[in-house]
Amino acid sequence: MIEGLKVIDALFIFNNLPTTKLSIITGISLNNTKSVVETLNNLDIVRESVLSSKHSEWELTEFGLKLYLDLARKDYDTFKIRITDYPDYIKEKYESIYNIVREKPTSFNEIKKKVSLRQRELELFVYLLYYREAIKKDFFIDTIKFYVKEERNLDDLLG
Repeated sequence: MIEGLKVIDALFIFNNLPTTKLSIITGISLNNTKSVVETLNNLDIVRESVLSSKHSEWELTEFGLKLYLDLARKDYDTFKIRITDYPDYIKEKYESIYNIVREKPTSFNEIKKKVSLRQRELELFVYLLYYREAIKKDFFIDTIKFYVKEERNLDDLLG
């Protein structure tokens, strides 16, 4: 049940994702993610996105969005994606991105040079940190840069 709620949370944040990216961002194994997505699809909570390319991407249905918003009003913290739920190797990726941005305002390309992640994975991690307000973004001389305005413990922030 919690795994399904995490998938719903990820789809609310990112709008649409393929199963492999859902697995990465939720911290759920790929096989379990496939099973959860299939169940949510059968319940009309998620559907294949109209934006899907050759890989199936999933999005919330109207019912799924209403369900998410209703649950979020009641007790959001019980099912949001938490950094403390990730395996150590993924926690380290979040921490390395956060530490790079904490040092000074840093562009996405600068982060990419310092972190060994594929483009799409890095986008997911940076966006989740931004969405959860661990990092901010602003224009610095015509370039969008990410920065930390107020230093916080990532486990407290995302967990």
